[in-house]
Amino acid sequence: MAEDDDMDLLLIDRLELHLVDEKNHNDERLIISAKQFRVDYSQRYVSGDAFTRVTNLQIIPALINALSQLDYAKPDSDDKSTPVTNGDDPTYELKVRYADGSLIREKGTYVAGDVPADWADILQIMTYAMYQLGLGETFENDRFKPQMQPGDLIYLTVEFEDGGQDYNYIADTDDYERGDRVIVPVGPDKQERVVTVTDVNYYQPDDAPYPPEKTLHVIGPAAEDE
Repeated sequence: MAEDDDMDLLLIDRLELHLVDEKNHNDERLIISAKQFRVDYSQRYVSGDAFTRVTNLQIIPALINALSQLDYAKPDSDDKSTPVTNGDDPTYELKVRYADGSLIREKGTYVAGDVPADWADILQIMTYAMYQLGLGETFENDRFKPQMQPGDLIYLTVEFEDGGQDYNYIADTDDYERGDRVIVPVGPDKQERVVTVTDVNYYQPDDAPYPPEKTLHVIGPAAEDE
């Protein structure tokens, strides 16, 4: 049955993804060519330009096969979740051409709700493949802004010292970003400590990494001198 599904799969012939992050002066472009078994990756940033070309007869066909199984169209416009954007958010343009000549083209702001429906899976596959090809981290996750959905809880991952163990706290407002300094309660007597936010994630209560009823809440942002 799986073999029949693979035989019916319409394979991607060429995929091109362009990301522009004007706030951080970064411009990235990734081109995957099935016919040439080739990946071209370029990055333009403040300190200079970088370009890498890799030809690989093993990884690239498997990459094309995996990417061809995903949906590159944006969610329906009548979806109740509307992306929250601002002028500083990165923008993207995606072109996917299939073996039969059909083309999907999407562009928008690089935030959840304005990217293809399967974007999380697309990014995971591409990032893993780029690592295997020796290109490092491509289209870094910290440029992608997740989108809070109705009923979500906001979980902040924090560390008490640089490189220390991670801990989870619930935030009551969606105002925090990686690198922010916040005040959290610690221990049975709820002593206040200043910590650094290392990640921001949204979970439905049943999917939370730690039971919500046992998770302490962030007190608020720390003052600049704390």
